[in-house]
Amino acid sequence: YKVSLHDFSFMSADSLLDLYGTANIWEKMTMRQKIKLIRNPGTLVEFILGNLAWMLILFVPLIALLLKLIYVGSQRYYVEHLVFSLHQHTSFLLIMLALYAISIVSKWETWLEASFLIYMLYLSLSFKNYYEQSWLKTLLKFFLVLIIYPILFALFFTAASLVGILAL
Repeated sequence: YKVSLHDFSFMSADSLLDLYGTANIWEKMTMRQKIKLIRNPGTLVEFILGNLAWMLILFVPLIALLLKLIYVGSQRYYVEHLVFSLHQHTSFLLIMLALYAISIVSKWETWLEASFLIYMLYLSLSFKNYYEQSWLKTLLKFFLVLIIYPILFALFFTAASLVGILAL
């Protein structure tokens, strides 16, 4: 829809929808969200960041299911994989928090990269220690998780973003 700048600046969202005649419910909802985003673009970022914790709470059980599937022969219950997954995510956040605190004091600019490197080392050692498999199996499964994890995270983040756009 082409909306005049004057109308957009001075009219409410409902008035704009009535004036420009959006046809169906989906178009009205989409147009209402576009208006909100254009008028206050920070609300989407705030909403997504505010709901990132909820996304992680829902994401951790999915990763536990992934671990259950990858380590199907380990005779571990799903709950054990869930606790391991929760521990790993918490460890990552604590490592990031500690290095970020150090970076504030020391003006260290590569704290994020260091966080990932330290965590990857920690995670690989955790896989080896917890699942008690050979280094070859551990590394193969570790790299499989490293391939699947960002794909699942991107899907969850996209879903959270879409929910954020629709709920604004």
